[in-house]
Amino acid sequence: MRVYQPKFRGRDGVQQTSRVWWTQFHLRGRLFRRSLETRDKGVATAKARQLLEREERRAAGLLDPAEEQQSRPIADHVSDFEAMLRSRGCGARHMRDRMGCLKEYVAATKAAWLKDLESSRVARWLTDLKESGLAARSVNRRLQALRQFVRWCVGARRMAYDPLVGLKPLNEAADRRHVRRALSAEELQRLLDAAARRPLGEATAHRKHRGVTPEQRVRLMALGRVRRLVYAVAAGTALRRGELSRLTWGDLDLEKRLIRIPAASSKSRKDQSLPLRSDLAQALTAHRPEGAGAQD
Repeated sequence: MRVYQPKFRGRDGVQQTSRVWWTQFHLRGRLFRRSLETRDKGVATAKARQLLEREERRAAGLLDPAEEQQSRPIADHVSDFEAMLRSRGCGARHMRDRMGCLKEYVAATKAAWLKDLESSRVARWLTDLKESGLAARSVNRRLQALRQFVRWCVGARRMAYDPLVGLKPLNEAADRRHVRRALSAEELQRLLDAAARRPLGEATAHRKHRGVTPEQRVRLMALGRVRRLVYAVAAGTALRRGELSRLTWGDLDLEKRLIRIPAASSKSRKDQSLPLRSDLAQALTAHRPEGAGAQD
């Protein structure tokens, strides 16, 4: 094993010596030449010895997979994690959230390797976010993304242990920025009425001089009734937007007053069914077009 500082010619043609130390050695007929990325000869010698020992263990088949993964840039692991999420059929919104949080951490902390996911470094980043005015819920969302990524790395034997196991989420109840509550009956009724009136109201406001033709009025009023029905079903079933957008007439059993949610549309990825209120079932029955099929 050799530790040295290579010489090279600079732009002015003058021969110069590299500031960092390199190592070079032969192992089983292969030449290994690596930069040790340090100016200290003692540190370089220790790193060169570790590199030689690691290559010997790899040649003997004794290298821990997690140790071998440490030499890959963190960007490669993040890309593989994204591919894993896609293979599991994660929703686009969840994908954007998780990948956005991971890339935000990498960019903010200049993380380059998996070892840069140490708990103290992550804790400082989260603290800085909190002190900058970010809500506890938003800070916790970033911690959850990092935890999911690290757990995946441990399960895939890319990391030997979970360095974030000791980090605790913030108390969201003590930093509530927006208190969510259910609409009252009066508020819901106003919302439904506004949804029914809005298409015609907006068209009338935009066409003050030309006005709205009778045919357009009929079409816009019909559109308002559809929107009102969609809002009513959403409020009466608590279906998520994605689940609601994928519903077909074949998923509705209006006689038994049930909505079937297939596993492909459900967040839990399991077949589910929800009861349907009698007034919603009647409204859907009245609105259902003749001959509507399972794919409509």
